[in-house]
Amino acid sequence: MISYNKDNIPDALIQRIKPLMAEEVMSEKRVENASKALVAVRIWINAMITYHETLKIVNPMRETARVMTEKLSVVMGALAEKQAKVKAINDNLAMLNSQAAKLEAQAKELND
Repeated sequence: MISYNKDNIPDALIQRIKPLMAEEVMSEKRVENASKALVAVRIWINAMITYHETLKIVNPMRETARVMTEKLSVVMGALAEKQAKVKAINDNLAMLNSQAAKLEAQAKELND
């Protein structure tokens, strides 16, 4: 049970086991009366059924998250590139504004 590949349980197996687990003979009380050790096995089987059904919901969400993460990575790369360009433009603008201020100051000195 420990090494059972719970992530790849075939749907056909689950469909065959679910009706068996619903039978009266497989109720927790009946199993306990037959063997207390089998109660743990029954609980494990129910857990595997629940896990399998949960994976049917979660796996598509995981795939969507993976795809969206890849898209986000591309967009964030493009954003970083654009931010670098904006920074270069702002640095250039600051330099030009500084030069313009110096030229205005020199022009003002010449006019006075």
